[in-house]
Amino acid sequence: MTSRGESQTAIATTPTTPTSSTAAAAAAAARLAERLHEEPRDHLGGPPVAVVCHPPEATRLERREAFREVYGPIVAAIGEPTLYGGSAWGPSVRWRDEDRLVLLSGDRFRVTLSVHRPEELERGEHRCFTWGGAWSADEPHDFDLLPYSWQLYRGGPGEWPGERPDHRLAGDWQQLESALELLLAAWAEQLPVQVPGDWARFHGRGRPGSGPRSRRLVQPGRRAGGGGRRPGHGAGPRAGPADARMRLAGP
Repeated sequence: MTSRGESQTAIATTPTTPTSSTAAAAAAAARLAERLHEEPRDHLGGPPVAVVCHPPEATRLERREAFREVYGPIVAAIGEPTLYGGSAWGPSVRWRDEDRLVLLSGDRFRVTLSVHRPEELERGEHRCFTWGGAWSADEPHDFDLLPYSWQLYRGGPGEWPGERPDHRLAGDWQQLESALELLLAAWAEQLPVQVPGDWARFHGRGRPGSGPRSRRLVQPGRRAGGGGRRPGHGAGPRAGPADARMRLAGP
């Protein structure tokens, strides 16, 4: 563990939002990612290092484009991630094997790189999913505090952790609406950078015996009326190259 002062020092010395030095900052982020990836033992337990800092007034679109500037060079340096993903407030991208987990994560204020022992990080995250949250509709939800709200594994480099944490239940309809708002906002910010052009699907299920599941597909960037449809529509006459590519890419 490190003190707040140590973390703030690491953050204060990193580049800010896109400027004329964007290329240099992106190259520095790629070099750092390569060090963490290739020599993890030298950096385990160190503070997260900010590679992008957002001004307080930055919009989701501005944060997305600032993240895009460093994401491409990082992937070029160490390869495609094992797990794509993100939380309600920013990306959570992982390069993982049994020895180390390089984490590129962000929130409203910054994007950081760090390296962890996989079992330690994931054990803590699983506890958050299992024991956190509202126990009744009268308690506030914590969907915005989860370590991640979505993850995507496509058989890429590295090792899949082998299990998923428990799901989080919504106590009532209002909590479900809040969870969906956070998820859709995260997808709009994060999917176009991590998996550009792809669509995503979510399932809604009520209590046992309450009826069939509700399913929707979402593709960030599509205009209203074209961004959500039932999964079966992708197999019909309107299916295009993007739909076929998504199905080949896997879940």
